[in-house]
Amino acid sequence: MAGLTDEVVDLGRSLDRNRRTAGKAAQIALGALVGFSCAAGTVLLAFLQVPTAVLVDLIALVLGLWLIGWVVAPSFTGGPELTGRYFRLHPISRADLTRGLFVVAWRSLPVKVVLVAFAVLVPLGIRWGWASALVSLPATVLSVALLIVAARLAAIWFAAVSKSRLGAAISSTVTAGIVVLGQHSWVILIAIIISMETGLPSGVTTALQVLPSSWGLVAVHAAGEGDWGLVVAALAGLGVLTALLYLLWTRVVTAATLRITPVRAPLHRQTPSVGVVRKELLGWVRNPLRVQDLVLSLAYAVGTCTLPLILDFGAALPFMGVTLVLMGVTTGCNLYGAEGTALWMMLLSPDSARADVRGRQTAWLVVYGGLGVALTVVGYLLHPAPELLPWVLAPLLAMLGGGAGLVVYLSIALLVPGTDPHKARYSPAEQGDLTGPAFAAFFLTIGLAAPTAGALTVWQVTGSGVWVWLAAAVALLTGVGLAWGLGALASARLRDKGPELLHRMRSGPVHRAAAAGAPGTMDHVRAAFRGEVLEDGAELDETGPEVAGEAAAVRRASAYDALTLGEQRWFWALCTLIPVTLIPQGLVAIGHLLAGSDARIWFLALWVPDPWRWPTAIAFVLLALALAGAALSIYRRGRRRVAEQADPGPAGEPAP
Repeated sequence: MAGLTDEVVDLGRSLDRNRRTAGKAAQIALGALVGFSCAAGTVLLAFLQVPTAVLVDLIALVLGLWLIGWVVAPSFTGGPELTGRYFRLHPISRADLTRGLFVVAWRSLPVKVVLVAFAVLVPLGIRWGWASALVSLPATVLSVALLIVAARLAAIWFAAVSKSRLGAAISSTVTAGIVVLGQHSWVILIAIIISMETGLPSGVTTALQVLPSSWGLVAVHAAGEGDWGLVVAALAGLGVLTALLYLLWTRVVTAATLRITPVRAPLHRQTPSVGVVRKELLGWVRNPLRVQDLVLSLAYAVGTCTLPLILDFGAALPFMGVTLVLMGVTTGCNLYGAEGTALWMMLLSPDSARADVRGRQTAWLVVYGGLGVALTVVGYLLHPAPELLPWVLAPLLAMLGGGAGLVVYLSIALLVPGTDPHKARYSPAEQGDLTGPAFAAFFLTIGLAAPTAGALTVWQVTGSGVWVWLAAAVALLTGVGLAWGLGALASARLRDKGPELLHRMRSGPVHRAAAAGAPGTMDHVRAAFRGEVLEDGAELDETGPEVAGEAAAVRRASAYDALTLGEQRWFWALCTLIPVTLIPQGLVAIGHLLAGSDARIWFLALWVPDPWRWPTAIAFVLLALALAGAALSIYRRGRRRVAEQADPGPAGEPAP
């Protein structure tokens, strides 16, 4: 059976080698750079000159974060490419299959990264004596082995529930946690710096040492103290737990996906608008992808506004509703694309575009408006601050109305073809490329609140109450006007371009000549579905084999893949700088100024003299918008290249 294990190892090596395409290579290189940088930072912690108790607490905290990250990562990435499910019908024992997958895992890049991170135990052992140095080697290997097995079990479990609402909720919660920690890691860093003088609370220390990721650290530290009983207990615990999880992995290595029972609503006679609203409201509860978007927005809002509490800063709590709406627009920018080819059902219904758009807007407002108001009330009760109410309520009103218009308009104007719901796995990494639409939705939503924020800024500076009422009026006009106007534009575009959108959902963006051979109006599409004939006698049920073949041949790659390696690096660098300049240095600093907080921490606007604090914070917001424009320019450059390759001119020359 050793030969079969070797075959699994060779297959894993081939998959890893063949997936390194031009676009994937840049992503892998970026991931390796970030991963090894974090791992190197973990190793450098061993050289901090702080009390031993504080050092142990700090490293236990970081190793615990590595463990949590590895266990929850499959819910975000979808798990490893090579899994036991592919071998269910092959004549290979589960023991040999598990052994081969275990060896493949040790060869993977993520394991090499985490091996470097847990190698922090080696310099710690050297620092604490020869006995600790000897114990650090098996402790490192056993800790990494435990992470591998735990992550594979988590991947199997998530794959089993990936098509359910539970799987969608878990993956979206993990995604929100990653985004919140990525954007606001400075808060945790400041808390760690503060705790380096006094150490973590005793309860937190005990909880960290109970985590299996800390058992190797406990063994190394106990060896330096001469407590060999604890050394044996910690290493034995690591070995036994790893073995038990490995045996469990062997039992479920070929586990299949759970069966999902469809839920069908009873039929009722309804008007088109009411029917769409009812269908959409049920979708926000039953559709796993909608549940994923909703939970992501909710978890992001709660996490973003509660994280500053570790620094005793609660002024962000009333803004939970505003943050929820902001992320709701960002995640809802592809409502039509996320439903796959279900668009054809709307196209077959005469004059249904307007009712469909307005129904989706109403349902989105009910869901996010209700949750936004509820979170705002809860946040204000937890941190009652009357001076923040205008800053909370006026932007919330503007963003709710404007967001209701944006989600439908961007879903049609920037439609990204998605997987049909019955085929989808609800891990964010396996969804379509929503980078461009998501960034556009995020910053456009912030821009919608800019006029309201401007009026409130004048009120804050002058103290005149007239500006508060003016800000409320601007927010109302912005919300109502954009909800109605963008909805009208979206319904008109859906009515005129519905067949093209459906063709794009089925085949991706195609050559204009191929698209020209397809039906161009909704009436033609309805005729095609009925098998009717045009006036000139040509059937419309197919576009013809030549057109279909050409359409399939000119499907275009994503705009990101069309960028050069240098442009991709600049794009990700800008995407990293945008949240740093916008949120902590801009919006959070403005929040500190509004709350009158004296905690300057690392906010540049709070370190400058008083007359320049507000201009500095606003300058950071404008800088973030400029960086967003630069990132969007790079992304559009990639889209132009894709268009030039996919849309040659009449003589075969690239389109201008």
